[in-house]
Amino acid sequence: MVFDIDWEFETSHRKNRVFVHKMAWIPLYEISDDQVWIYLDYRISKYVIKVIKRFIKEGIEFLFLSPLFSNPKNRREMDFHYQNIHCYLANFQIPNFYHDFEKIEFDLISNMIKYIKKYDYFFIYLEDETKVPIVKEIFEKVNSQVQANWGLHGNRFIEWNVPDVEIRTRFNNLWREINISYLI
Repeated sequence: MVFDIDWEFETSHRKNRVFVHKMAWIPLYEISDDQVWIYLDYRISKYVIKVIKRFIKEGIEFLFLSPLFSNPKNRREMDFHYQNIHCYLANFQIPNFYHDFEKIEFDLISNMIKYIKKYDYFFIYLEDETKVPIVKEIFEKVNSQVQANWGLHGNRFIEWNVPDVEIRTRFNNLWREINISYLI
């Protein structure tokens, strides 16, 4: 299925993973427990976009995985779902990914909502059985980085962490979009 695809770029297949060569062999996607995972890695963004386009064309369902988990040892040490959702939102702010997703008409937020629903991770339950919206916490953390700016003293020039106005504006309304998509 996903391992039988011939790519126009150099790949290698080992065990349950496909690697792409870019100065080193970097994991591109893998299958684990009948789930196809694409590593949402900025270093290989060009290849990630090509894989997404091909998987959509072939009708292959997939979710994204943080590149932190390319080492299986890290999956046991870190909060797996927290890091993956953070990766979804953090990569949404990168202009290359954001605009390439728009070009291929792929909705990263819908894919993230599919991930959240599959693993039931919108809320976490504390010991006293109170619900805490963990996705909102992650969103606010990333949004504070997106909206951050600074200027030189005595100068009207303002520098933004994310210079793309379209991305900053989308982030202003993104929490509402996430909530509505989750409820549907």
